[in-house]
Amino acid sequence: MVSPANYSRPPSGAKRACQPLGLTVAAITAIVSLAACGSTPAASGAPSSASPAAAAAPARTTAATAPAATAPATAPGSTRGTPASAAPAACAARDLRMATSGFYNGAGGFTGGIVLLVNKGTHACVLDGYPGLELLTSGGKVITNAARRCAYLQCPTTATRIVLSAGHVAHFEYVWLDNPQMPRQRTCPQSRTALVTPPGAYDHQAIPLLIAPCGIPPVLGVGTVQAGSGPGKS
Repeated sequence: MVSPANYSRPPSGAKRACQPLGLTVAAITAIVSLAACGSTPAASGAPSSASPAAAAAPARTTAATAPAATAPATAPGSTRGTPASAAPAACAARDLRMATSGFYNGAGGFTGGIVLLVNKGTHACVLDGYPGLELLTSGGKVITNAARRCAYLQCPTTATRIVLSAGHVAHFEYVWLDNPQMPRQRTCPQSRTALVTPPGAYDHQAIPLLIAPCGIPPVLGVGTVQAGSGPGKS
């Protein structure tokens, strides 16, 4: 055993300076190693986290493009199909070609006539009910408007819905009193033109019509529109 008296202790200052330095280097080395180990997964993980984002970008582009190409394609088709399935509208005067078709002798001093209505358009239209018939003089003065009836039931009175195809014909009959009402009436006003309004329409068409309805006021009546060219005709 070495006597404490003979033990020569190195200068403590040098020992302490060296030992703490060694410990500090070891600690720093360990910390640096741990930091390096900890940063390596983060660095290697960066590419893997970027990879899903890069892979997802084309998927988003494809999903956004597909609906845009198909969605608008059906709307115009359904819109174009709607008018084809719609019911025909009422015939307007501008849709028809009108003309008189002779006269016939009625009963009780009445005379009758026929007006033809031909669909000159490209689509079917509907005639249903009574037309309007107004007589004018050569100077444009109104003589009378036809009543919705004919004396002695000489005109049809039952409304028939007629879907008039392009190029097809319908007709209506009219009847007027042709005997002056003596002694108060010796002559009857002479018409030059008739204004014809199809059933349910708001426009009319002028056609030549030379008749002289008698009566005070003048007696004139019309029947409902019927299919075909008139009684005894197709």
